[in-house]
Amino acid sequence: MKKIFLFLLLAAACLTQISAQNTRTSIENRVSGYFKATEQKDWNAVVEMVYPKLFNIASKEQMVEVFQSIEAEGMKMDMKNFNIKNISDVVTHEGEKFATVNYDMKMTIGFTSVEYRDSSVQVMIKNSFESLYGAENVKYNPADFSFDIAASRTMFAIADEGTMDWFFIENDASQKELTAMLIPETVRERLLGKD
Repeated sequence: MKKIFLFLLLAAACLTQISAQNTRTSIENRVSGYFKATEQKDWNAVVEMVYPKLFNIASKEQMVEVFQSIEAEGMKMDMKNFNIKNISDVVTHEGEKFATVNYDMKMTIGFTSVEYRDSSVQVMIKNSFESLYGAENVKYNPADFSFDIAASRTMFAIADEGTMDWFFIENDASQKELTAMLIPETVRERLLGKD
């Protein structure tokens, strides 16, 4: 009897481990598509992978318009070299599964409009980037009014229980109120710790 119990216990542990690995693989595969669409500036594809509850606040069309208008307003942004550092264990809450994805990326943000190229504005932008990403991660290129930024970021991966259809939303320090509206406090505490 002890042997059967021990066997069942080991089998359950193995199944749990396999399930966790399958979950991580499904998140990795989906987030890779999200990163690729972001690099290619395929904003329609990006919004299809954004957490749907966000569209109670802004529509998909509005989000695509915001992404597309950035360059028209004098700012050119390229994001590349995405690298997943780790994926957390999954937390389940009220019919949804949540995990965090920690990743690194590189950004080049250039400014093409005269207003943005003003020296005092460039100093303000540089200070802002340095406070967000750390001075050591921001390089200013005065020749073309651009910044190279190395960023370490975290986003939430969310799926309905019983599915592997993962959606994403950034955990952006400058958007804490939005995150609080979309990700339950108990989930944030379990995945991120107390703020």
